[in-house]
Amino acid sequence: MKIRSLRHLLTIRSAWVAVVPFLFSAVLGWFWLRPQVIADSEEHQRQLAAAIASRTEEYLVASSQEITRTASVVARGVVSPSATQEYLDTVLTSSRNLASLAFTDAAGRISAIALPGEKAPLGREMIGNDLSLTNAVRQVRASGRPAWSDAYLSPMGGGLTVAYATPAAKGVALGEISLSQLGIFLRGIAEQGKQSVFIIDRRGQVIADQEGRFTARQYNLTNLEIVREGIASNKPVTRSFSFNGVKVVGCLIRAPILNWNILVASPVELAYRSALTTTGIFATALCLALLMAYGLNLIMSHSLATRLEELVTHARRVESGVEAGDWPKGPVSEFNLLGEALQSMADALHERENRLNAQLFFLQQLMDSIPVPVYYKDAGGLYLGCNAAFEVLIGMPRCDIVGKTVHNVAHRERAEKHHEADTALLRHPGVQTYETSGMYGDGEFHDVIFNKATFFDANNRVAGIVGAIIDITELRKAEEELRESEEKFRVLAETSPTAIVVYQGEMLVYVNPSTVRLFGYDQAELLTMKFWEWAHPECRTTIRERGLARLRGEPVPNQYELKFVKKNGEEGWVIVSAGRIEYGRRPGGIATFVDITEAKRAEERMKTALTEKEVLLKEVHHRVKNNMQIISSLLELQSDSIVDERTRSCLRESQNRVRSMALIHERLYRSKDFSAIDVGEYVRDLSQYLFDAYVVDSERISLNIQSGNVVLEISRAVPCGLIINELISNSLKHAFPDGRRGDIFVRMSSDAEMITLEVADTGVGMPVGLDFKNAETLGLQLVNLLARQLGGHFSCQGGHEGAVTTVTFPRQSSA
Repeated sequence: MKIRSLRHLLTIRSAWVAVVPFLFSAVLGWFWLRPQVIADSEEHQRQLAAAIASRTEEYLVASSQEITRTASVVARGVVSPSATQEYLDTVLTSSRNLASLAFTDAAGRISAIALPGEKAPLGREMIGNDLSLTNAVRQVRASGRPAWSDAYLSPMGGGLTVAYATPAAKGVALGEISLSQLGIFLRGIAEQGKQSVFIIDRRGQVIADQEGRFTARQYNLTNLEIVREGIASNKPVTRSFSFNGVKVVGCLIRAPILNWNILVASPVELAYRSALTTTGIFATALCLALLMAYGLNLIMSHSLATRLEELVTHARRVESGVEAGDWPKGPVSEFNLLGEALQSMADALHERENRLNAQLFFLQQLMDSIPVPVYYKDAGGLYLGCNAAFEVLIGMPRCDIVGKTVHNVAHRERAEKHHEADTALLRHPGVQTYETSGMYGDGEFHDVIFNKATFFDANNRVAGIVGAIIDITELRKAEEELRESEEKFRVLAETSPTAIVVYQGEMLVYVNPSTVRLFGYDQAELLTMKFWEWAHPECRTTIRERGLARLRGEPVPNQYELKFVKKNGEEGWVIVSAGRIEYGRRPGGIATFVDITEAKRAEERMKTALTEKEVLLKEVHHRVKNNMQIISSLLELQSDSIVDERTRSCLRESQNRVRSMALIHERLYRSKDFSAIDVGEYVRDLSQYLFDAYVVDSERISLNIQSGNVVLEISRAVPCGLIINELISNSLKHAFPDGRRGDIFVRMSSDAEMITLEVADTGVGMPVGLDFKNAETLGLQLVNLLARQLGGHFSCQGGHEGAVTTVTFPRQSSA
């Protein structure tokens, strides 16, 4: 490599420092500043075109508003029909822009027209002319909204005009707007007479220009590309083109009201005059800046080289040991800072050493807070450091460990093992784990796991080993206790008379001998089966879904009965008790099976016997009911042969009592429960029978029953039925004489201990002074006797408007 002096290098760099910015500025000016200036010039063209478009629109809008106001005045009848012509002449005379003003009727014919000056007499001849086919009038009649026409040479007002039509009552108001004022406006805009401004309609025909010659000749500019593009795209267009042999820059913009286009064209030297001027000024400034920069860089390079030579000289004197004093000072602060930096370097190095020591102290404290023994050593096997837990494990202070090898801190056999492991790890860097045991600093044997890894220096070379020691002595004790527990479980399971299985997934992984005896399969066959295959086909889906759900931790029944099939095809029943366990460090399920086949068979025998007894009991109730019906029929036959009405009445009452008891046995015969009956249904049947027996008209006497879902056992139902029979019979016989109408109420309610029966009627009531507890009639005597038999009591209340009899008795018999 060629070595050059600092002065030579600074001179070359100075030239580059001056030239590079110059070139960069030149390129930047050409590719960025120049396009910006050109864009500003083109924007000026667009703004001028937009201003002309705005002025043109203002001109047309003002004229259209004048026509609209005139149409509104005429349409609202503000001016009488006879004065309409005079009003139109006045409006036209006062307007600078309107060339003519006409109104049409509903058919589109001229009804009134105003023409300027000398053409005014022609207006009377034009009355009645048809304007319905003109462009603007046709649009207004079709849409009912104002409309503009294209520019045309007016036959009425003369000159180039544009028509604006608006609805007026049933006809149309049509005004022609003179475009001559636009040419005057355009002549005042042209800069130094070199700019050309054109107003072009949507067909490309010139409507107005400064000189008027293009307008008079109705010149069409669609041969220019800028005009074609602007008409087609409906967007502002700016481009360069040739016009009459002159290179110009033009901008075409759309005036939206009539879809006219404004074209402004300027010679290139006029349009880009500011760009050319700016470019010249910029180039001159760059050249001057280049010369000044180069001169200043030469001066600065000489000064820098001189100052650096002074610093080098002073540094060599310091290096040689010569007392050099303070570093040289100068006017440049950076050089002074360099001297101060060199002076403070030693202080900085000392401060860095202190910080490193503080970091080492913090790291040592951090390591000491780790409860796991940690150490690190270099590639030669010398300990570089350790934490407090390692000191406790080894039984030596840190100062006696650092700088020593494993042979100095461990027994010989254990030291050799660790040394061989370290050598293998250094030969193949990475991670190493192994288990060992031995006596450590506390004098006790420990089972430990060494986790080692290599660490590297800045050059990615193996620098040493860091290790952590995990004491697993307690873990080993726990594993031993677990093995003992598993052995106890195995012995318990092997000797248990209950079948026990363990499954994981769907497969059985353990079965005890009782399982073999229960299902008839040998152990090898069972261990190849899924845990649900021994079940009866109709139960397999249930046990499979519950077993898998239990493994997933979902709540399922832990105990249930299940049907199974032995290997020989014999069916049986078991009680399954299942749970979730860890088996072989994996989740599994455990289930016990208690054989209840004999119990199930005994249960079936009991069900059969019970069914037979139910059939027998039904037959007994059926026969009792039939016998009572026979007795009732005999009483009926006997009463038919007796002439005495009192005797016949007694027999009928006895017949009703027998019938009330027969109804109870009929209810029991038809019921599934032979120990109790529903009182509500019984009372309805009994009441219907009594109404039929006493030939009672149900429309004259109505029965209302409120049983309250009371159920009575048979021993209490018979007395209660007889009481109801006596009370309802008594009401039917005595409460409603001489065809009297009324109601009989039977209410029955109960609570936890007592049942209340109430029979009431709205009849004539009981005789005054009747002692119902010592009555001579058999009916009330029976009620009193039966109430005492039920362990209850009864009471009667009566007057001239009915009677109420209440019987209250315990729900359960006291016997």
